[in-house]
Amino acid sequence: MEPALPSKKKETLLETIVSTLFSVLFFFLYLKPDLLAIYQRGSEPTPMLVSSSAKGLMFGFLLFSLIAFLISLIKLIRKRWGTPLVWFNCINELSGALYFAFFMTRWDALNQEFLRFFRNDLATWALIAKAAVVCFLLLTLISIFDDLYKAYKHS
Repeated sequence: MEPALPSKKKETLLETIVSTLFSVLFFFLYLKPDLLAIYQRGSEPTPMLVSSSAKGLMFGFLLFSLIAFLISLIKLIRKRWGTPLVWFNCINELSGALYFAFFMTRWDALNQEFLRFFRNDLATWALIAKAAVVCFLLLTLISIFDDLYKAYKHS
């Protein structure tokens, strides 16, 4: 019998709610990726992404958020989680973070009008994107190591 990690009900419920909200958000962005845009009075919205690659990129985020929702739902129903579920969760988190890195560095997917709005060139955007990716990957790795530590400490 595999040892089970106790699951804190409030924490698991919060995970489920957050992953549900992100799933809904990414579902709407998948259906209408032009919603991710700059809106100004008296002019048309300036979408962030080129329409040819927007749906594909949003589908990836939708997929990872649905998997996170499924994992949190399993934890909520079972009121515990074992080592395989911890590993599955860690793999999903790392895959989602790597996909975020891929998304943020897809320079050909960005609408040039969107970049011009900020009066900066691609080099400035690239620096900001790389800093965001590094921070997000570090936070994700800390979370993964924390989950794995708890899993193996308890087992």
